[in-house]
Amino acid sequence: MMHNLMDKLGDYNPQLLREIKGRIKPRNVILAIAISLISQFLLLMGFLAYLPNSPEPSQKIFNISNRYCTGKLEYGRPQCLLDNYDNVIINWESWSLDIFIWVSIIFTFSLLVMGTYLLINDLASEERRDTLNFLRLTPQTHQTIFMGKMMGVPILLYLAIVLTIPLHLWSGFAANIPFYLILSFYGVLLAACICYYSAGLLFALIGSWLGGFQSWLASGAVLGFLALSMNALTRFSSEFSLSFVRFLNPYFFIPHIEDSFRYESWEKWQNFHWFSINLESQYLVLAIFAIINFAVFNYFIWQGLQRCFRDPNNTMLAKSKSYAFMSYFAIVTVGCASTDRMAENIFYLLFLNFCAFLYLVAAITPHRQSLIDWARYRHLNSKNDNFSKDAIHNEKSPAIVALAINAIIAIACIAGVVSIANTNWTDKVNGFIGLGLALSLAILYVVIVQVSLFMKTRHRVIASIFILGAVMILPIIFAAVLFHDPRKYTFVWLFSALAPIFTLSLSESRVIAEGLLATVCHLAIAGFLMSSLMKNLRKAGESQTKAMIT
Repeated sequence: MMHNLMDKLGDYNPQLLREIKGRIKPRNVILAIAISLISQFLLLMGFLAYLPNSPEPSQKIFNISNRYCTGKLEYGRPQCLLDNYDNVIINWESWSLDIFIWVSIIFTFSLLVMGTYLLINDLASEERRDTLNFLRLTPQTHQTIFMGKMMGVPILLYLAIVLTIPLHLWSGFAANIPFYLILSFYGVLLAACICYYSAGLLFALIGSWLGGFQSWLASGAVLGFLALSMNALTRFSSEFSLSFVRFLNPYFFIPHIEDSFRYESWEKWQNFHWFSINLESQYLVLAIFAIINFAVFNYFIWQGLQRCFRDPNNTMLAKSKSYAFMSYFAIVTVGCASTDRMAENIFYLLFLNFCAFLYLVAAITPHRQSLIDWARYRHLNSKNDNFSKDAIHNEKSPAIVALAINAIIAIACIAGVVSIANTNWTDKVNGFIGLGLALSLAILYVVIVQVSLFMKTRHRVIASIFILGAVMILPIIFAAVLFHDPRKYTFVWLFSALAPIFTLSLSESRVIAEGLLATVCHLAIAGFLMSSLMKNLRKAGESQTKAMIT
C-alpha cells in the first residue's frame, strides 16, 4: 500500500517524491520528533515554574502577587488568593493563553525563518552540484518543481510543527479562544509561508553569485524583519500608514493576544481604518485582507520564478506587470493612512513605496548584454524604431522610463493623501514640493543604477549596489558634517535622500523656490547621465552590428 501511495505521489509531483525520499530517513524523523516533544516539555515546565506556590502550613502571613493569580492588582500584578484548602487560586485561562501565544510565536518564527533557510540552501546546493540545470531540462513545469520543493524540503520542520498543534489547540481552547479565530491564524500563517518561501526561492535563483552566504542572508533578513516589526509596531498607532507592515507579519494575527497580561498595553488594531472603513474589531476581515495581500505578492513573485528559472538572464518582472504591482501597492498603503498628521503619514508612505520601488528597480532593470542586444535590434530594424513603445514595454530596453512611470504612479497616489489632509495650505504646498523632490530623486537613482549595470566589469550588480548606496548616504554625511543646520542650509540638504522629509518639516516660504530648483537640478543630472547612456548604447549596437557583418 505504501508503495502504491508513493507511486501516485510520484505521478502527481515527481519533485516532491524526490525531496521526500532524500529526507525521510529513520534517524531524521526520530530527531525531528524528539526535538518537538522535548521543546514542548520544556515550554510547559517553564510556564509551570511561573505559577505561585501554595503557602507552607507554618507560614502565618501569605501576601504575594503573581500574574496568574485572581485577586486585586498590587504593584501591577494580581494578588494571590487562597481557597478553603489553602491552595492558590490560579487563573488557568490566562496561563493557557500565554502558552497559546508563545506557541503561536514559535510557529511563526520557525516556519518563516527556518523554512526560508532550508529552501534557499537546498536550491543553492542544487546550483553548486549542477543538478538545477538538469531540472530545467526535465518536462516538469516550474510550478511542479517549486511546489515540490516548498512541500518537500522543509518536511521535517512540518513534522515537528504538526506534533505541536495538539498543544496549541489545547491551550487555545483552555483560553476560551473560538476555533474559527485559531483557523484564521493558521490561514494567515499558511499564506505567509507560501509567500516567504516563494520569495526565498526567487532570491536563490537571482542571488546565486552570493554562494553559500545567500541562505544565511535571506533567513537573517526574515528574522530581522519579523523581530523588528514585532517590537516596533506592537504599540504603534494604527492611524499611520506604516501599520500596513503588520499585514506582512502573522504575529499580529494571534487571537486574543491583547488579553494577555504580558501584552495588555498593546493597541493591536485600534482605530485602524482602510479608506475610512473601520476595521478595528473586524478580526476576520483583517485576516482575509492579509491573505489577499500575500496572494497578490505571491502572484508577482511567481512571475519572477517562471521567468528566471528557464532563463537566468531574464528580468524578474515584465514592465507591464510592474505597473500593476506598483498601482496595487500604492493604493493599499495609501488606504492605511489617515487624513490627520499629514507629515508623518507622507513620510511613512514614501518609505513603504520606496522599498517597493527598489524591488522594481531590481526586478525590471536589464543588464549589459540585454541592453546591447536591444541596441543592435533597433539599429538593424530602423523602420520599427519606436523608442517610446520600447521604453515602456520592451524588456531589454533601458528601464528608466518604465521606472519613472512607476514612480509617478506611487507619487500620484500619495498626492491624493496630501490634497485631502486636514492641514493648512502651506503644509500642503510643502507636501507637494516634497513629493516632487521624491520623484526627481527616484528618477536620478534609476538612471544611476542603469548606468552602473551597463559597465563592463563582471561584478556589475555589486558595483551598482555600492554606487547607489554611496549616492544616497554620502550626501547625508557630507551635509551633516559641513552643513548641519537644515534650516540654514536647506538647499544643500535637498540633494540628499532626506530631501522630501525636510520639505515636510519646514514651513518657510523659501522652501518652495529651493525645492523647485533642486528638482530641476536632479532632473538635469539624470538627463545628462541618460543621454550619455544612450550614446554609449548606440555605439555598442553599431559595433556589434559591424562585427556581425564582417
